[in-house]
Amino acid sequence: ALCTFPQITSRSACVEIGTYSSVSTSWFRCEDLDTGSCDGSTVAERYLQCFVDDFQECPLAQCETAGECTDRAWLRRLVDSSYPLQVEYGACLSSGYYDAGRGQTECAEGMERPVIGCLEVAVASPESCVLEEVNAFGEYWWRTWLWPAISEEECVAEVEGRSG
Repeated sequence: ALCTFPQITSRSACVEIGTYSSVSTSWFRCEDLDTGSCDGSTVAERYLQCFVDDFQECPLAQCETAGECTDRAWLRRLVDSSYPLQVEYGACLSSGYYDAGRGQTECAEGMERPVIGCLEVAVASPESCVLEEVNAFGEYWWRTWLWPAISEEECVAEVEGRSG
């Protein structure tokens, strides 16, 4: 069993509860786990939804000099069907469609709206993300699979769906 105290936000406060009550406390953070032991084998890991990711949080000073591409959040997703939790990278983006009444591009139902284009959540592989056509109204539609950019060159490249 796992008991949590949402109002407790520090290790010292967690330990302190155990010193003046009959409650036995333990402090868990995903960041404290070795990546080799982050396998979802403990209740705490499953409750906290710990997982191993290729990307880590970037300290502010480091990010200010090195940078981080804004597409990263859109181009990775957590697959939570089993443990250990897995991160999948890449996503299918499309142009969406132009709504003349509103004068703007819209995403179809079931899609999410990142900075550029539409994120097709239901499309899970590069092989199923293929479409380049001109529709009946003469409008060009594109659909492309993107991987998270890992360099500034990739991030700012003029590629459909890439927002920089």
